[in-house]
Amino acid sequence: MKIDSLIEEHPLIDLLQYLFMGSKTGVLKILSNGINGLLVIDGPLLLYAHTDNNDGEAALQEILSWKEGRYIFDTEEEIQAYKPNISLPLEFIILETLRKKDEIEEAKKFINSFEATVERKSLEIDNSSLTEEEKNILSLIENHKLTVNQIAKEKKKDINSILIPLSRLIKKGLIKLSH
Repeated sequence: MKIDSLIEEHPLIDLLQYLFMGSKTGVLKILSNGINGLLVIDGPLLLYAHTDNNDGEAALQEILSWKEGRYIFDTEEEIQAYKPNISLPLEFIILETLRKKDEIEEAKKFINSFEATVERKSLEIDNSSLTEEEKNILSLIENHKLTVNQIAKEKKKDINSILIPLSRLIKKGLIKLSH
């Protein structure tokens, strides 16, 4: 069996839900903006993830961030040809992806412009209550006024991946945005 579709028409998360519900086994090949991705699924488990840029969990996160492209899932391709580099239940991946999507949407309520300047408030900080990502952002803006976009660029991260820690820092009263 082969499933051939566009990500824009049938998002990857929907495909993963279908594959999980049907306990399908096969190889998912994806092409998005000139970057190749590959996921190997064995029933309820993801066993292998690879892109032109990453392997394992980093590749999975990269693939799940793609909003456009084409994919083909093939149940006829031999999965034994791929040495496992990840082992995660599809159900966990689906739930985590949806949770992260909700968290990003919530963060966008606090950060309505990626061109807003992020400024640190001069408050005493209890570092034990901060995540590593939050600490990294605070140290990055310590002596600089950077926009949200500039922080993402400096950290070499997708804009969505910094929205969550930025919104947490805003909620904790440690930073503010100015337009």
